[in-house]
Amino acid sequence: MTRLRFAHQDGGHLNLSQLRKAFLTYLISRKLRGSFIFRLDNVMRSEEDGMTTNLFALEDLDWLGLIADESPLNPNPGLSPYVQNERLDIYQRYIDALLAVGAAYKRVPPKEKGSPLGAFRPATYFKMRALGETKINDLRIGKVTDDKLNLNDWIIAGSNGLPSEEFAAIIDDHLMGISHVVFELTNLPNLGRYVALNRALNWQLPTFIHISIGKTNRDFDEKILNLLKKNGYLPEAICSYLYRLDVDDNKADYRMNMEQIVNSFEIDNIRTDHQLFDEKILRKINSVFIKTMKTSDYTAFMRPFIQPFISEEYSDDFLLKLALVFQNQISYGREIEEFIAPFLLQDPNFTPREQQIISNPQAQSVLSSFYERLANCDDDLTNVASLLDETQKKTGIAGKAFYQPLRLLLTRMEKGPELEEIIKFLGKAETLRRLSQDKD
Repeated sequence: MTRLRFAHQDGGHLNLSQLRKAFLTYLISRKLRGSFIFRLDNVMRSEEDGMTTNLFALEDLDWLGLIADESPLNPNPGLSPYVQNERLDIYQRYIDALLAVGAAYKRVPPKEKGSPLGAFRPATYFKMRALGETKINDLRIGKVTDDKLNLNDWIIAGSNGLPSEEFAAIIDDHLMGISHVVFELTNLPNLGRYVALNRALNWQLPTFIHISIGKTNRDFDEKILNLLKKNGYLPEAICSYLYRLDVDDNKADYRMNMEQIVNSFEIDNIRTDHQLFDEKILRKINSVFIKTMKTSDYTAFMRPFIQPFISEEYSDDFLLKLALVFQNQISYGREIEEFIAPFLLQDPNFTPREQQIISNPQAQSVLSSFYERLANCDDDLTNVASLLDETQKKTGIAGKAFYQPLRLLLTRMEKGPELEEIIKFLGKAETLRRLSQDKD
C-alpha cells in the first residue's frame, strides 16, 4: 500500500513552509492513490516539559480540504498512537537492541562552551559506516551518492534519555508502513542516516521524494494559514495558489478545484526552483473565487465580517445585502470593512481633494442634472440605467468625470460597484438625500 505522512513537531498552526510541504505530500498521496497520514512528531516535547498536545495543524489541514486518512483523531488501532511522546517505550526497545548488537554506543557529548564540568550525561550515538553499493533513488532527483551524504555518527538518544526526533521519525515510518517519504532538499545530507538505520535493522527502504521549499521570512509567522482564514481567504483559492507556486503546470487554471488539481498533478512537475509566496497574487486568485460564489455561500462567508457593523440601525440582513453589492469588488473577506465603513456614514467626511472633485463645475452639472431626473422618476427605480445615460447625453460629460462625483456622494468612495446597483440598494429617497449632501 502507498502511504505518505506529514509530520508536525508541536501541533501548532502551520507556517508557510509546513503548509507547502503538507500540500505537496497530500497531492503525491492522492496521485499515487495512497493514504495521507498526519502524525505529531513531538518526541522532544514531553508533557513533563509543560507541553500540551495541540492539533491546530490538523485543524488547518481539515479546513483547507487536505483531509488525513489517519491521524491522532482518526487512528488505525494497530498503528496507534500517532503522537510520538506517547511512544517512548517503543523507541527505547530499538535503542536497547542497537546497543546490544554494537550498532550504537554511549558517549558524553562534546561540552558546550561555558558549561560546568560534568554537566552532561552520556548520549547514545549510532555508528555510521560507508553505505557502499546501496542504491538510493529519489523520484525527483534520481540517484544519490555517498559524497552528498553526512556519514558522521549521530545522536539517537540525548543525555536526557529521550530519542532524537530524527531517530523516532525513522522508527515510526517503518512501523506505520510509510512507503514514500517527502523530504526538503536542504535535508538531503541526512538521508544517509535514514538509509543506515534501516539497513542496521534489516528494513526495506521507502521511496524518497526531495522537494525544494526554501524558508523565508514568512516562516516566522507561525500562523499564516490561520491568519489567511481569519482575513477571509478561501481554502479553494489557497490550494489553487499553492499548486501554481510549487508545481510547474502550464495547463493550470486559477479556478481549479482540488479534484482537478489532483488529476492534473504530476510528481515530475514539482518545481526544483523555490518560488516566493506573494499575497498579492493570492488576492487576485481569491477574488476570482469570491466573484463566482453562489449568493447563499457568499452571505455565509461574509457574515463574520459584517458583525462589527450590526446595530439597531443596521441589521444583519441589511448588511448582508450591502455586502452582496460589493461582491465583485472585494478580494478577501475582511476587505468588506473598507467598503462598508464609509458607506454607512450618515454624514460624509470628504477629504479636501474629494471635496474639490465634487465642487468643480462639471461635477455640479452632473449632480444637479441627475438629481432632477431621479426626483421625477418612479420609486421602483427600474429605469436607473436610462437616467444615467440621459444625464450623460444632456451634460456631455462621461467617463470618470461623470461617475466619480456621483460615486463619492453615494458611497463615500472613488471606486466600487456599478452605480445602478448602488442606487437600487439605497432606494430613491436615500439616493436623493446623499446627492444633496454636497450642499450641506
